[in-house]
Amino acid sequence: MSEILDPDRIRMATLEAGFAGFMRFTAVSEGNSTCRLFESPRNEGTRVLGFGRKLFVCRYGAKESSAVARVAMRIIEEEIRPDGQDLSDVVIFTCDAATFRSFKGLYSDRSPAVEWRERYVSQASEEYVGASDCALPPGYEIVQVDKSLLASKMDNLGEMMEEMCSERPSVDDFLEKSFGVAAVESGEIAGWCFSEYNCSQGCEVGIEVVEKHRRKGIAKAMVGRFLELASEKGHRRIGWDCYRSNSPSWKTALAAGFRIDSVYPTLSLIDDEALRYGVNGFSAAYEGDIEAAESWYVKSASTGNAPDWVKSRLAAILAGKGRLKEASLVLRTKEDDAKRP
Repeated sequence: MSEILDPDRIRMATLEAGFAGFMRFTAVSEGNSTCRLFESPRNEGTRVLGFGRKLFVCRYGAKESSAVARVAMRIIEEEIRPDGQDLSDVVIFTCDAATFRSFKGLYSDRSPAVEWRERYVSQASEEYVGASDCALPPGYEIVQVDKSLLASKMDNLGEMMEEMCSERPSVDDFLEKSFGVAAVESGEIAGWCFSEYNCSQGCEVGIEVVEKHRRKGIAKAMVGRFLELASEKGHRRIGWDCYRSNSPSWKTALAAGFRIDSVYPTLSLIDDEALRYGVNGFSAAYEGDIEAAESWYVKSASTGNAPDWVKSRLAAILAGKGRLKEASLVLRTKEDDAKRP
């Protein structure tokens, strides 16, 4: 097994990937983007496509899901992970539910975090929510990302340019093949909204708001102007992909007129035990298994480093069962942690 560098083979692999609705594969097949391809011998029927830390496990041929998962795990451990580097930021996507279950079982000793993601779409036939419809706080402005903005000396410019190169090899390549808008205020870039994986089908959205500028309606305003710009450029389908736990993201998508298209699970190999257990608890609750959610949240809390949101959700479960004293105790530990210097 080795990495495949032939662009034609990479494009063919994306055409056969089996991930419906993901425009990143179409973008690569059309030569508008790129990814890494690791491929097993044909008799093992397994491919892993890498987009940064996002790894997509695909099958080709008629191999059983358990065999595909084992080979993919070997590819990830031996070929993708460089020099024993941890996989704590890696997110694994699988082409079908059976392969996902097999993969989860293979990593069971690490209690991999199951995180649900949601895909939203907006069609050009729908009425776009324009920036003019979204009230911005005084002093804010939505501008197009271009050379003049990049020539400015605004705060957070470096962070924005770094994001421009998350898919593209350079800022110049981004300006040539992608597009985006930014929110600016008093000499500072407050947020940005970029196109990703541009292709004949449309593009996907990447959005970020600097923390101190959040909860001001900036994201919705940027998305509104972005959708107008996408329409002007002839994009007919816009995709939005986020974790179910990221409520500010999916709420912004819905507010901007996107509709949910699909829901699917991913595996995250998170090194932080408290966070990993907490994420598993959230996923269990999302699936309606409150008992499992409580168990995971308790495991997270027992580490002594549980995030506040884990404690809040655990307390809510306990209170819902009438175990008010236990819920109060959990909330008290949350308050005590907040008082620590």
